Amino acid sequence: MRTLALVTNSPCVRSGYCCNERPCPFGRSDETRPGHKQPCVYLEGDGPGAYKCGIADWILTQPQWELSPAFGAGCCSTMNSDRRDVLKKLYAEIDAMDREQMARLWRFGTTGSEMFQGEVATYFRKRFEELGGWSMELSKKIGWGGKDEPM
Repeated sequence: MRTLALVTNSPCVRSGYCCNERPCPFGRSDETRPGHKQPCVYLEGDGPGAYKCGIADWILTQPQWELSPAFGAGCCSTMNSDRRDVLKKLYAEIDAMDREQMARLWRFGTTGSEMFQGEVATYFRKRFEELGGWSMELSKKIGWGGKDEPM
């Protein structure tokens, strides 16, 4: 969990909530959409859980980028129902995995995956331990070669 100013945020789940409301100082409004909501034109992805900032790499090169926006810092809005929906979906994905699938994801998963951040990581770890967690046999079975090894 990261503290930005005086607000403690929950880890980001890529809900796109804030960027769909208004762009950050680095972004630009989609002025073709009249009304209260003017999403940022740089918001990429096809829905909550898959959104990302299309200029994030550039923003990270700008002076004082850490002051605004708070992308990646996570959500602090109590009005973000998309976050709750994304978390439910991630928890359901975890519940559907067996022990070996979880071990493979843990060993070969992508760095920065939402499965290994914040409360989702805690849930993942708890569920994996409930299923038996790591053992020498399981570790040997999945190996270190990556996703192409037989399941």
